[in-house]
Amino acid sequence: MVEEREIRQESERELIHRIVAGSKQEFCFLVDRYKQKVYGLLRGMGASPMDAAACYSR
Repeated sequence: MVEEREIRQESERELIHRIVAGSKQEFCFLVDRYKQKVYGLLRGMGASPMDAAACYSR
């Protein structure tokens, strides 16, 4: 299980490096991967459903 987490962390580091280098496609992939978690976090902090959704739909 620890190995799987380390592999995922490494792949995310690579993904972020490609995003920083200018890959819009990789950025969209990252946003899509975490949008539900971000939405839930924002809703938990008191954002309206429309405001929370607007944060990742721009």
